[in-house]
Amino acid sequence: MNNKYEEIETKCPSCSKEWPVMHHFIKNGQNPLVKCNTCGFIHPIKVEATKESTIKAIISSGETTFSLNTVLDSSESIRLNDEIIIDDEASQEAYLVLITSIESDGKRVKESQVENIETIWCRDIGEVDVKFSIHSGTETIPLTKRVLGDFEFTVGSQDKIGGMFFQITHIKIRDGKLLSRKGQIAEAKHIKRIFAKKISRNWGEATSWTRVKNNMN
Repeated sequence: MNNKYEEIETKCPSCSKEWPVMHHFIKNGQNPLVKCNTCGFIHPIKVEATKESTIKAIISSGETTFSLNTVLDSSESIRLNDEIIIDDEASQEAYLVLITSIESDGKRVKESQVENIETIWCRDIGEVDVKFSIHSGTETIPLTKRVLGDFEFTVGSQDKIGGMFFQITHIKIRDGKLLSRKGQIAEAKHIKRIFAKKISRNWGEATSWTRVKNNMN
């Protein structure tokens, strides 16, 4: 068996018999040898084989939903709203996802050990499509902007999509909360919709107050 780890924390018979310290592998296989990073002592180590489970993952990405099989450590637990990386065994693609639902032993649960899970439902948060409703007079303009999942939007800040400039007035969060106070921040992966008002001034153009100050100088 080839060990997939280059380093491991384990007790050293020479310098640390009670507490694990970092070692690096110098020999893999069924009888691996490690070398202590602290004192250099070389000794054998027993590496427990990791038990793995194959589970079905249903992933929502923007307007698309697809399913795949992924292999996870059986001893780990998964709970709602966990962020994990899922590897697609077939395509070798990796996805950063947020867990939205778990099916274990035929029931929907909030948390379960991987070995008992049949299916997980997830939302792709590596990149997300953020929906905007931009108000311009009596018209509401729907737009979408694709950003990284951890990209932050702030109530009161100005942004643009294409050639349209706007100011964010409210941010609707997926859990139902509505952010409306200037300066409140939300990451894109948690946003359901952003409400904004169209602004007519060009991006980077000075505000009225700035122009007044410049004229006074």
